[in-house]
Amino acid sequence: MSDETIEPAADVASSHTTGRMSGRIEIVGRISGRRRWTVEQKLAIPRDAFGPVRAAVERHEVGSGAIYT
Repeated sequence: MSDETIEPAADVASSHTTGRMSGRIEIVGRISGRRRWTVEQKLAIPRDAFGPVRAAVERHEVGSGAIYT
């Protein structure tokens, strides 16, 4: 056996990802388990949801179901 390493060609791209890869990766942290909310936090979530719901969901790290139920 030889100790050569074979590197893939840099210009080879899979056809299903061509044009969609941006070089930017976003890591989204989710809090697992049950959380304890202060009264102020409980009131802030629906108050923020009167604006763009997606922004409120991301800001408070809750699912959209928490807004609509």
